[in-house]
Amino acid sequence: MNILKTKKLFTYMVVGALVMALSISCKSNEDPNSGDTKKEDQKTQERTFSYYAGDWWSNIAGTETKFITINADGSMVIYDSGGGR
Repeated sequence: MNILKTKKLFTYMVVGALVMALSISCKSNEDPNSGDTKKEDQKTQERTFSYYAGDWWSNIAGTETKFITINADGSMVIYDSGGGR
């Protein structure tokens, strides 16, 4: 009888530990400041073309030349190999 009680108590302790671990795991997705769940992860968000805005340079044969400029509105300017438009 004593072994049965010990076995039952051990089973309850294991189940309780699993429930607590699951609860902690679910709470790690919440924002500690607002209580809301996290927004989409940055890795999974789709990036727009304007995210890459700026001048892009190539380095062919040791010479750096600007080959494309991407503007914040998503438009771009492609330069020829001499650096002109």
